[in-house]
Amino acid sequence: MPRFPDALQAWPSAAFSAVLKKEIESLPVGALPLEQGLSRGNYPAHEPVSASILRVAEDGGFIRVDLGLFFSEINAGCSCGFDPLIEAAYCEFRLTLSMETGEGEFRVIS
Repeated sequence: MPRFPDALQAWPSAAFSAVLKKEIESLPVGALPLEQGLSRGNYPAHEPVSASILRVAEDGGFIRVDLGLFFSEINAGCSCGFDPLIEAAYCEFRLTLSMETGEGEFRVIS
């Protein structure tokens, strides 16, 4: 599970969202569950990810964050002449961040 120590330190200040966004975007692509959010591709591309914080709420020792991730996905084997085809993708996730450890767990919400 990825850890978000800087975001946890910033909680509950106004800087929390910006700090969390920076930490998410600095994670290696393999640390994010992007394969769960693929729409047309076979696997996520190893390209930078852009995060958008949508909602934040505290809930019994956890910080629940709904966020959108913009990323690239690879569609291999499409026989389109541009194989493999890299396409833009977007998916919304919920990040459940432990206020005790700073560890976060992602799951797809749309």
